[in-house]
Amino acid sequence: MIERIFGVIKRKFKILGQVAEYSIDTQVDLVLALCGLYNFIRQHEDIDHELAEIELEDEEGAESEEGAESEEVKGTGNKYMNNKREEIAQQMWKDYQEYLNRE
Repeated sequence: MIERIFGVIKRKFKILGQVAEYSIDTQVDLVLALCGLYNFIRQHEDIDHELAEIELEDEEGAESEEGAESEEVKGTGNKYMNNKREEIAQQMWKDYQEYLNRE
């Protein structure tokens, strides 16, 4: 189960699939931070049932019988998560800039 969870997080955050250029301490912090971010997204966003099913299929490595239609739905899920990560990153940058301006 834990390996499947790491697989899902690794697919969502591509940095985890790359060769590490960071110290082991930074790598540990990165994994913890991305797990926290993933959980935050799951808890605070209304992810519809279809996207949750896609993640379960990905976790189990199941192949769909629907063929091209399944690939289209998976693309939709990836686009949704990419857009969501981009929104979060933009908000974090905006908050950081506001923090810097207060000093």
